[in-house]
Amino acid sequence: ERWEKEVERLEEDLWKLKEKVSDDIDLQTAIDRVGKPSEGALFLLRDLAVDYGVDLDGLGLWAWDEDDEHKGPDAWVKGGWSRVIEHLAEGLDIRLSTPVKSVRWRDGVRVWTADEELEAETCIVAVPLGVLKAGNIQFDPFLPNSVRKAIAAFEPGAAHVVAVRLPHSVLPDAEILLDASFHPDTPHTVYNFEPITGEPVVAGMSCGRLAAVMEAMGPEMAAEQLMASLRRMLGDVPDPVGIVASGWLDDPFTLGAYSYCPPGVQNDEREPFLRLHDHKLVFVGEHASVDYPGTLHGALDTGKKAAKLLLRRLEA
Repeated sequence: ERWEKEVERLEEDLWKLKEKVSDDIDLQTAIDRVGKPSEGALFLLRDLAVDYGVDLDGLGLWAWDEDDEHKGPDAWVKGGWSRVIEHLAEGLDIRLSTPVKSVRWRDGVRVWTADEELEAETCIVAVPLGVLKAGNIQFDPFLPNSVRKAIAAFEPGAAHVVAVRLPHSVLPDAEILLDASFHPDTPHTVYNFEPITGEPVVAGMSCGRLAAVMEAMGPEMAAEQLMASLRRMLGDVPDPVGIVASGWLDDPFTLGAYSYCPPGVQNDEREPFLRLHDHKLVFVGEHASVDYPGTLHGALDTGKKAAKLLLRRLEA
């Protein structure tokens, strides 16, 4: 509680500084300017950085805490987000394991994969920012300058999740656990899913440089770090009976996690993604959301807006 109050005061000071500075600075520099926080308060601030997928010294002050929130408490999707995806996919022709190589968007749209060519009047590009930045998909003609600037401006974050299933319950009622040992390899946030699902499952989430280290370790070693953290907090915790971990940094279809604003970049610079270019091409995803960047609901919102844009164009 003492650390939380310190963080609240620190956030107020950061907002005052944000309103004063004429040039953007990174959040760590801003924190150092308003006063050196205690180790505990800095630990909580690093936990907040998980929302952005980047360390404090990589996030711009101007963009910090600028995204909107929905009303009401947090909610849990029973069965996971895959249920939402399955619902949205009903009745659609979805080609899995069919990577797109190039998109030609003159005189209609043609999309080339390794095995086939698809033709359409319009195209929604739902490709993660990391893949766009890597240039793995060729566009002919080149993308508009405004889109290329937006792709260059934002960065895909680094986030890592490792989850373990325990053989039986030893967990407290709290849904979020924070390891106050300040061990360098401690996950930034530990989520306890047992109060929600009734299953003894715990997940550790890390961001920034630690996320890259965790992913490079592999699932087994990352799980060992999570278990070490749990044992520092709770004492005797049995070995896990199941392990699963993310791999977003190396996955060729993601090449990073959700996007963030480095110093000097603001969220409204995302707007070109969601414009209808030459009446046929529009980009969607969390990186295209000005109001809810870095979130699943932000990605879903851009998809709905893009669909409405194209429907109006096709009906015109």
